[in-house]
Amino acid sequence: IPLNLPLTPSKLMDVIEGRTAAQAAEPAPAPAVVVPAATEPAAPAAPQAIDGTWQMAMDTPMGAQEMTGRFQTAGEVLTGVLESPEGNQDFTGTVAGNRLKWEMKVTRPMPITLKYDLTIEGDTLSGTAKLGMFGKAKVSGQRA
Repeated sequence: IPLNLPLTPSKLMDVIEGRTAAQAAEPAPAPAVVVPAATEPAAPAAPQAIDGTWQMAMDTPMGAQEMTGRFQTAGEVLTGVLESPEGNQDFTGTVAGNRLKWEMKVTRPMPITLKYDLTIEGDTLSGTAKLGMFGKAKVSGQRA
């Protein structure tokens, strides 16, 4: 490709891109301008309302166990109390979105460690509680 002096940026680009002098003399088509469609930013998902009182039931091998859960969140920290005919017990756990997890050691009706894993959807909660060596029990509930 013959070089036409003086070298200009456009002539250098012609050489780099392998265009001949005749092709370089043709005006290049204007690049298409793509204008992105106007979009509104997505609204952040509303946090699930977790704090408050919940009427809960655990489906255990000994039958349904009714309880009241009182939850309080602070960021990713969950605190609360479960109230049942066997007594009340405080707990501390974690919150990730609408998912709650905590462990508690109970002595009544028998000594056991319960591991709760619950999900809140609106005014309904559901999930499981691991009952030590006795497997898992379904947990369900409604906002009180």
